[in-house]
Amino acid sequence: MPLVNETRWRRCHAEALRHVIAGVACPSCGHSVSWLDAGFAGQEYEVGSAALVILSVAQFVIVVTGPGGFLLSMTGKQRVLRKVNIMGAVVNVTLIRCWSAVGDNGAALATASSLILMNMKLVKEARKHVGVNALPFLRLPWL
Repeated sequence: MPLVNETRWRRCHAEALRHVIAGVACPSCGHSVSWLDAGFAGQEYEVGSAALVILSVAQFVIVVTGPGGFLLSMTGKQRVLRKVNIMGAVVNVTLIRCWSAVGDNGAALATASSLILMNMKLVKEARKHVGVNALPFLRLPWL
């Protein structure tokens, strides 16, 4: 496992921070990948930068969809949560088997897709069983 060199990190910290802020401000511009190329992480990490961006998008969707799973588990709906988690695991394994020929990016895309589907299903189930909209920022008409 490649280690981050502390001296190299301090030297490139300001430039890397500028790239991270630019990537957060405008992810569609492609700046979100450039922070991995800033030099502080090394060339070993540049290979997986596209997979990291794909998984970061999935993590952003998970954050936006809110606490659907927590709402279900804290209100006694663990069976519904278990059903959705098992469904998500089956979808994840199936998609990884189908898209693993693409490589690491295919596996990242499969994992991101299954996580997004699972969290959207959790939001829908929380709305159905608990009666609470788990989307803190959005109101989707089909949920």
